[in-house]
Amino acid sequence: MKKLFTLIVLLSVLSPSCSKITDDNDSNNENKEIEYYVKYASDGLGGQGIYAYDVSYTDETGQTRKLSEQSSDSFERIIGPVRIDFEAQFRISVKNTNDTKTRTARIEVKKGDAPFVVKAEKSGKGFGGVSVSYTIK
Repeated sequence: MKKLFTLIVLLSVLSPSCSKITDDNDSNNENKEIEYYVKYASDGLGGQGIYAYDVSYTDETGQTRKLSEQSSDSFERIIGPVRIDFEAQFRISVKNTNDTKTRTARIEVKKGDAPFVVKAEKSGKGFGGVSVSYTIK
């Protein structure tokens, strides 16, 4: 009977500590930094792509990149990886004052292996263009 009591006490002492070790290992896997990717996208040029426009966006290092004289029907750029608190900014500036096409500027974010999700979107028409921003939280 004394051996049985000793065995029960020993098992109860060891059981929580084994569980604790497993929990610690699991939490280490969860503490890996999650990588995010940002997609800047523009569309809505009506398939004509005849008016010039400039694009600017924030890259992985936080610097603003500018592309001039774009004239295609759409624009798409994926950057990353970036971390939480990254501020994504995307702007389309139209150069032609007679331009009346509606453009949509969109920021999409991908977390880890998940698909891209639209986080910010704005449409604009005519001269002046459109700009949108989003901070990863």
